[in-house]
Amino acid sequence: MRSLENIPVSDILTFLVAGLIIAVVFNIINNYIIPFIKERQATTLKWWQRIQIIIWVLFVALFYIKMLQANLIVTVILSVLVFGIGFNYWRNVFAGILIKFSNQFRAGDIISADFAQGQLSAINLSQTKLVNEKGELVVIPNAKIRTAVLKQLYKKNNVQTHSFKVQVAADQRSEDLYHLALNCPYISANQTINIEKKSSAEYLIQVSVIDNSFVDKVNAYFESVLGAVNV
Repeated sequence: MRSLENIPVSDILTFLVAGLIIAVVFNIINNYIIPFIKERQATTLKWWQRIQIIIWVLFVALFYIKMLQANLIVTVILSVLVFGIGFNYWRNVFAGILIKFSNQFRAGDIISADFAQGQLSAINLSQTKLVNEKGELVVIPNAKIRTAVLKQLYKKNNVQTHSFKVQVAADQRSEDLYHLALNCPYISANQTINIEKKSSAEYLIQVSVIDNSFVDKVNAYFESVLGAVNV
């Protein structure tokens, strides 16, 4: 009983309140700030997901260290019980963290696997939701989707036009830029490619990206050969 008396209830309550505040702040940013960011939204979302994961991992680590310092035996026993009983759940959570941190998939991606095919509607920590071609909701444990052999599919109606400002050399021709855009694997070759000269050293390239999730990859492609900024 004495070991139970050493559990710092006030510290636990403090951590719970701090965790609630963090969750509320993240929810506000996710729902009311991120959706309204127009420029380089894909990059912003990718890094923001990673920042959230890092903050939560640090928060949990600090809480766990505090509990270990307060009562080593009780904390270890509770840890074994929690992780032992909920092993499958925690395995899925770990897989979900890896998916989000690596930006392996995003909501809206269309995937195909041996167990399901359709559009991802949500990627949560422990499970991913997919809507198949029949309109049925399929819930997939993240551990399964993380290790499965998947294909990402793209539909023509996902194609959207984006503009990229590029800095070029003085001898660069619009025809050269057209062929560079045509050879980019993330740009739809069967859609119109417009090259507009803004100045002697700057062009505006308007292309149809296969999927919005590829905007950053198109940026990286142009940056590697020219130096581009999505606008």
